[in-house]
Amino acid sequence: MAALDDADAGKIVRRGDLTLGRADRITDGTVYVDLGDSVPENIMAVFDWEGLDRDAYPLPADAVDRVTDDAIYVHESPSDHGGTK
Repeated sequence: MAALDDADAGKIVRRGDLTLGRADRITDGTVYVDLGDSVPENIMAVFDWEGLDRDAYPLPADAVDRVTDDAIYVHESPSDHGGTK
């Protein structure tokens, strides 16, 4: 799990080659993702994002695989993080 802080806000959030959105803010280790464009339903289900406010999807810290200068990458497999699907 990568350490996240306020400096990571604004970075693109990716799962493999798929852009999920942009990190709106980081609060207590949780990244709140602004999805912007639509994200496939199956990806939303992995993170239990159905029915939530489109600009504040919570991504728990244990879902983060790595952080680069430009992006936050989440684990490819739902079993690698707190996703339930």
